Amino acid sequence: MARSHRKSATTVKDVLLKEPYRFEFHQAVKLLEYLHPEAAPFGEAGTLTSEVVVVKSRIYLESMASDIYSLEGGQKGEKQQYVLNINFMGIAGIQGPLPYPYTEMLIQRMRSGDKSLKDFLDIFNHRFASILHRIRKQYLISLNTHAPEKIDVAVALRSFIGINQKSLQNRLHVPDRSLFDYAGLFWSHPHSAVGLASILKSYFRIPIRVEKCVGRWRPIEKEEQTKIGSTGQWQKLGQGAALGVRAWDQMGHFRLHLGPLTPQELDLFLPNGKAYDRLCDLTRLYVGPLLDFSIVYDVEAPPSTELEEKSYLGWRSWVGGALSSGDRVKVLGTEKMSHPVFVG
Repeated sequence: MARSHRKSATTVKDVLLKEPYRFEFHQAVKLLEYLHPEAAPFGEAGTLTSEVVVVKSRIYLESMASDIYSLEGGQKGEKQQYVLNINFMGIAGIQGPLPYPYTEMLIQRMRSGDKSLKDFLDIFNHRFASILHRIRKQYLISLNTHAPEKIDVAVALRSFIGINQKSLQNRLHVPDRSLFDYAGLFWSHPHSAVGLASILKSYFRIPIRVEKCVGRWRPIEKEEQTKIGSTGQWQKLGQGAALGVRAWDQMGHFRLHLGPLTPQELDLFLPNGKAYDRLCDLTRLYVGPLLDFSIVYDVEAPPSTELEEKSYLGWRSWVGGALSSGDRVKVLGTEKMSHPVFVG
């Protein structure tokens, strides 16, 4: 209840019950289903009394400005059932297929208090309206009151992302349903640095930049190293021979630049933070297993290092002079982040 000097907030339910003509038909049905989830969805029950709303078509011979004429609420046992009078989809009336003389006869009988024929026609009107709503709900995700991961469209979205198999679902630190927004980017090939940055910036709401083709030395496995002699291997020049035990790889590694971050945001994205595993899972799901990546944290206004505070060595601590509020530091770490290092 609002205070005496403030107005009480009007809810969507209040507006729907008092001024139903302001709502579109499908929107009103969806709101009623949300308000009473214990009732059967409109048009999906075996009996009419178990559904959340009964639809009746108003018989008239004038043009109407809205889909809904009135909404009446009543009690049906322990469930509240509504009666929705609509201005379309009726057998009789200006938009119906019934000839006008019969419509005029119906109107005269209703004025005399005889609604038997209208009630009979409303049995079919309710069915027609429910079929229309079910068709509309099948192709418009916004009308579905079920959880996003439980509707038919979710099967297609999971297929676009690549996690439609049961064994691949609910394995990430990121909820599967949160990936649906990015199904188009996952489906588009080849995957790009712009697409990865778009996903990460949208999900975490922080500045993120992708630095491509960051070269580094990679060790050569022993079974791939060149050995001379009769029992040697990889000895043909230009076809596999390599001098040394490591090779320069310019294409297989990239960096994620996060920030500028506040100290509180930095804590979230460190290896023991809540967002770190989600960041790695989203990146790995998008780029695949062939590319490696490291993370650079750009920290704005870093706090001073104090022993009694949570100053993780190599992650959130630095030595030297005192840092002012305008200084920035960067912390670099690999995907596994076993030993992130201070880089400047």
